[in-house]
Amino acid sequence: GSPKLKPLALQLMLDFVSGNIGDPDTAARIARLVVAGNSIYPTEDIKCREKIQLHSPGETTTLVDPMKEVDLYLAELCSTCPVDVMPGDSDPSNCFLPQQPMHPCLLPHTSKHSSVSFTTNPYQAQINGMTVLGTSGQNIEDISKYASFGSTLDILEYTLEWRNLAPTAPDTLSVYPYVDHDPFNMMDCPHLYFAG
Repeated sequence: GSPKLKPLALQLMLDFVSGNIGDPDTAARIARLVVAGNSIYPTEDIKCREKIQLHSPGETTTLVDPMKEVDLYLAELCSTCPVDVMPGDSDPSNCFLPQQPMHPCLLPHTSKHSSVSFTTNPYQAQINGMTVLGTSGQNIEDISKYASFGSTLDILEYTLEWRNLAPTAPDTLSVYPYVDHDPFNMMDCPHLYFAG
């Protein structure tokens, strides 16, 4: 859901995933599609930091139309392949990491499909024997605010090297308080690591 929505790009992706364009054998090999957060365009009135503030009832309409758009699009995607939906900074979910899954009632058409899973952020799954680990990108964005490590890909590589998904938490990245252990430590190296 975005004021800069590109319907053609979204339709091309849907056609590719469903095998209508491109190589149908490639589309058939798609095991799972992960929507890595920020399904809603991050306008200033939707951003996570503002989620904490109380809004008047009339302001809730800023989320309704974008959520309907996302719901209809994801419902179409779910009819072609399994889809995991992660929350992001601008999505209607808690803003502290780990973010809890979006509630299915927010996406009523999508949640009717058995091929959809509403997941946490960070996300970890075993897909075809491979460990997949990723975030919606808040951790990488936060590091880039306070350090100059080069590109986003470089920062992603450093977090793997440091074996910590969120090294700036809890100082500058909002997380739930943990006393005994850091839940963002990586015990094993994933086969696939991503940030949205």
